Amino acid sequence: MGLSKRITHEDGVTTNYHRIRSLNHDVNLITQMEVVSYTSRAKRTEEADLEAQGLETTAYRHIQWVDVPYGEVWTVEDAYAWLKTTEQFADATDVLEE
Repeated sequence: MGLSKRITHEDGVTTNYHRIRSLNHDVNLITQMEVVSYTSRAKRTEEADLEAQGLETTAYRHIQWVDVPYGEVWTVEDAYAWLKTTEQFADATDVLEE
């Protein structure tokens, strides 16, 4: 799953596809979400294909860590739903994997 929304970052690059790469818990303290943004879904697909071959991508990636309310259980679906409540990702649309 991913999210589709046009976002221009502080470096001037515009991304259109965003995915949660990881959720990390510091028990009883904080949960952090790693969000990776790509210029397009095709670039994310290209990255995944190259990784499967043991190769690295040269695709642009904007990586950000987002602090979220601590919770003992966060499913991926919960994380995407919460992310869409933030100002940056408001009005993003779900992109389901094929």
